[in-house]
Amino acid sequence: MSSDTPFNDALRDLRRLASGGRPPRPPVASPKGDEEDPNMEHRIKRLEDDVRAIRSDLAGVVSRLGAVEGKLDLLVTQIVAKIPSSLQLFSLMVGTLVAIVSILGGAIALAQWLRLIPW
Repeated sequence: MSSDTPFNDALRDLRRLASGGRPPRPPVASPKGDEEDPNMEHRIKRLEDDVRAIRSDLAGVVSRLGAVEGKLDLLVTQIVAKIPSSLQLFSLMVGTLVAIVSILGGAIALAQWLRLIPW
């Protein structure tokens, strides 16, 4: 997969947004051996901070999605209301055809009355 695909660009943008616009921090180096990890408290604190930031970002996304959902529902109902059914479309076509024939017939009758047409 090429690095120039839209998917990779989107992932890079999401990672940048999730990190607050700055690149993610490197992981804390793990200690050597089986003794208790002195950096564990620091790791947990950093993890809690990251989770708190993610929850805050997700809350913003959820609220924006709620607004988008409402607008989409309104838009869909408006679009569906404007789509004519097949019977409406048929009657519109027949009505247009009748109107054209009536106007054409009236124009021919007027032309005959004014003796513009010899027959």
